[in-house]
Amino acid sequence: MQAVVGHDDRRPQGGLTFGGHPAAAAVALANLDIIEVEDLPGRVRDHATQFRAALATLCDLPIVADLRGDGYFLALELDADSPSDPAKAKAHATAVSKFLTKRTYKLGLTCRAAARGAEPVIQLSPPLIAGPQQFDEIVTATRVALVDAMGEFDL
Repeated sequence: MQAVVGHDDRRPQGGLTFGGHPAAAAVALANLDIIEVEDLPGRVRDHATQFRAALATLCDLPIVADLRGDGYFLALELDADSPSDPAKAKAHATAVSKFLTKRTYKLGLTCRAAARGAEPVIQLSPPLIAGPQQFDEIVTATRVALVDAMGEFDL
């Protein structure tokens, strides 16, 4: 908008469109009410063990080095056979992460694969309303993506 109606010599006055906006505040309060009424934190506590157990089934793949995290925020640490040279290792981990992000998305799963140092990590955090059926879908898509990555990168 600034490029269309603004001036080069003046900085726009104003903040973010959602900062302190009455409608945004009302939506946030309604959201907090839903979280409380539906006891979503309790739901996460009740299902967290099932989520971890479902993801633990992926540990049979040689690319999965570890499963860590708590509740509905878990991560798979991957062993992507990174080169010993730190720069090449980072580039390799980044390539694997990008591949996994795109592949899981194509499979219907939105998650974050990131290069943390020399090895990639897949961060998985389902919606607070997720349960066993969604966990199975997450595991299925993640397994396919990991197997595809193993083939793509000869892991």
